[in-house]
Amino acid sequence: MDYLMNGGAVKVDEVSKDKQSKGSQDPVEEFYVLDPISKLGLILGSHRANTPTDAPLQGKVFHDLIAESRATFDVVVIDSAPLLPVVDTRYIAPLADVAVLCVRFGETSQMELRAAYHHLAGALRPETNLVSTLNFYEGSQQGYKYGGYYS
Repeated sequence: MDYLMNGGAVKVDEVSKDKQSKGSQDPVEEFYVLDPISKLGLILGSHRANTPTDAPLQGKVFHDLIAESRATFDVVVIDSAPLLPVVDTRYIAPLADVAVLCVRFGETSQMELRAAYHHLAGALRPETNLVSTLNFYEGSQQGYKYGGYYS
């Protein structure tokens, strides 16, 4: 998010400067990771943004980042925040060719699903495919939940 809020410039903090002086890392590598086995490239978010994200996600820098990613890579996957408590996904949705609505079995109510579907369908371009998937994962390590997005 810092990249988008700084107009596409990577903000190099003191830790990064120290790494650079030792020649260990380019500032872009602070958020871009290339898996050595699959050659899958990932742009990672390090934390939840403390500032409003609507302006950066609607801005030219983000749109250019997505356009350049499309031109460079075969497939671009954007994992975004939950639809109901956060508006970020609605800003990203118009840029998608396909959207996946993940539904948590036994936890997502029908009312929440309907609301999420309508928010997402309304944000997508008419030609964009919308696919839903039912996630039933039992285990002690579960992904993030809405709880972290409600204040």
